Amino acid sequence: MEDAEKCMELNEFEEALEFYDEAIKLYREANNESEIEKVYELIEKCYDAKIKFLTGPKKEVPKAGIEEEAIKVEEEAIKVEEEATKAEIEKKQKVKEYEERKVKETEISDQGYEIMEKAAELMKVLDFENASKLYNEALDLFKSINWQREIQEINSTLAYLKKEKKRILKELEIKKQKEKKEIELEQEKAREIDETAKHRTEFMEEEKFKRLSEIEKKKQEEEEFLKQIDELVDEAESLNLSYEQEKKKAVKEKRFIELESPYLKIIEIYREIKSMLLERQWIDQAGIYNQQINQYKEKLKQDTKLRQIEAQKRERDKAYLDSLKIKKDDEAVAEKIKEVEDKKREEEVFQKEITELVNEAEKISRDYEVEKKKAIKQGQLDIEAPYPKIIEIYQDVNKRLLERGWSDQAEIYKNQIQIYKDKLNQDKKLRELEVKKVQEQKEYEEFIKVKKEEVPLKVSTDELKVVEEEDFETKISNMVDKAIKMAREYESGIRRGLKSEDPSIYREVIEIFKEVKKMFLDKNQKEQADIYTKQIQLYEKKLNSIIP
Repeated sequence: MEDAEKCMELNEFEEALEFYDEAIKLYREANNESEIEKVYELIEKCYDAKIKFLTGPKKEVPKAGIEEEAIKVEEEAIKVEEEATKAEIEKKQKVKEYEERKVKETEISDQGYEIMEKAAELMKVLDFENASKLYNEALDLFKSINWQREIQEINSTLAYLKKEKKRILKELEIKKQKEKKEIELEQEKAREIDETAKHRTEFMEEEKFKRLSEIEKKKQEEEEFLKQIDELVDEAESLNLSYEQEKKKAVKEKRFIELESPYLKIIEIYREIKSMLLERQWIDQAGIYNQQINQYKEKLKQDTKLRQIEAQKRERDKAYLDSLKIKKDDEAVAEKIKEVEDKKREEEVFQKEITELVNEAEKISRDYEVEKKKAIKQGQLDIEAPYPKIIEIYQDVNKRLLERGWSDQAEIYKNQIQIYKDKLNQDKKLRELEVKKVQEQKEYEEFIKVKKEEVPLKVSTDELKVVEEEDFETKISNMVDKAIKMAREYESGIRRGLKSEDPSIYREVIEIFKEVKKMFLDKNQKEQADIYTKQIQLYEKKLNSIIP
């Protein structure tokens, strides 16, 4: 600017204009609009000064050279006029260019500011990607008009945006990791709560899976155990079925007395089953097989009576045949023989009817047993029990035998009626157990399903109740295990001659069972308490047997 002023003082206007153009360029780079306006004013003054200089008064010349001077002045005037005209045109052109540039700059700057506002809005919602794109668009616009302040501001904003994006992304990553860790901690805490809910509300995830695996292992062991029980039951029932089928043939062929009875072996099998169940503390199931033992004891008793009846019939037939040999020629005896044979045939028909009814009843029972086992294995015991119908058949058989005066055989089928009444009661209990078992399985599956989903942070009242119930059952199980183990080890030692009789063992066992009974009574579980009443009575008998 100083150089331009010096040129103005020396009337070197073109040089001054060049310096002013250079100053405008520098001010534009500095984005100093106010100074640019001042420079344009100085440019306008420069043009005015140039015109004034060119059109101003000339120096006087001597008369001698007036003509020459006149020509020279005229030429110079023309030249000055041309220069003035040219300067005026240049001035107007410069002003026009300046105004056009100002309009263009205004349009571009307005567009740039509008884009910057949009970018700023995107920054508020942390959309750094699109905000960066918009700021770069604005940057290109301001670069096109060389607005250095805006260019610098946008560059600073882009640098800040990049830095802020990096910072926020880092914060988001930290927050994400923190939330992930919090979720993991909450899940871990929830797993701990679920596993150790018996004593506290938090537990370790590892222990949870350990318990689940133990439950699964226990389930597999129980399935294997039930398979063993089923095999033993199948063996016992197969012996019974084979015997029943062979017995019918043997009775018809009059060789029933020689046929070996399997009932002692069947009773031994059911005793083994009962012992296995008691060792596992499956008291209810053991009670069912205790009934089976009693039924087969009753069958053994009936079988013995039937053999006695068959033996008596054989003796009567033998005596009768012997008498026939002695009195063969007697016509009266022949008539009597005919009557006896008619009666015998009539009795055989009657016996056949009875046998068919019994066969029908036993077939119904066998078919039901087969279907029942299948249903139990499938976990859905929904078939109707046939025992009321079987009882009705045996009642009919019993009535018809009594009408004929066959009281001994009637007594046998009277016992069968009682056996099937007991079976009906057992079936009802079994169905209750199966319903309970299915419900427990559903609860177990639901338990597993819930654990695979989001685990609640608090244990519900129902869950606490279940935990208390499990705690109670575990305590009962441990007490009963201890009592049975004490008695078993003591009795085993006595049998082997390794221990002497000690009443204190049975007394301690009795006290344990009394405590168990009291715990059930405190919970109003009288039916369970009654089971242990029988255990107490059993060990009291054993105690009395060794007390002098």
